[in-house]
Amino acid sequence: MTDVGGRVKDVRLRLTGRVDREQTASYDLTVVALDGGRPARSAELTVHAVVVDANDNLPTFDHVEYLVQVREDVAPGAVLDFAI
Repeated sequence: MTDVGGRVKDVRLRLTGRVDREQTASYDLTVVALDGGRPARSAELTVHAVVVDANDNLPTFDHVEYLVQVREDVAPGAVLDFAI
């Protein structure tokens, strides 16, 4: 954000509660600045805040084990597609 003279200004947001990527991936916030004059002048900007996953949930699988058949002539590093 810059002011009228083109100088860069900082915008800082403070969390007042926890966020969880699995519940809400991002937030669109509108920041409004008022100058307090008469008549009051204002400006606004939109901040798109993306919640980065903290990897707080363990991976889960539907089954304990999966059986896959692989031909012996499949090249090392080949991608194996299978339905589960």
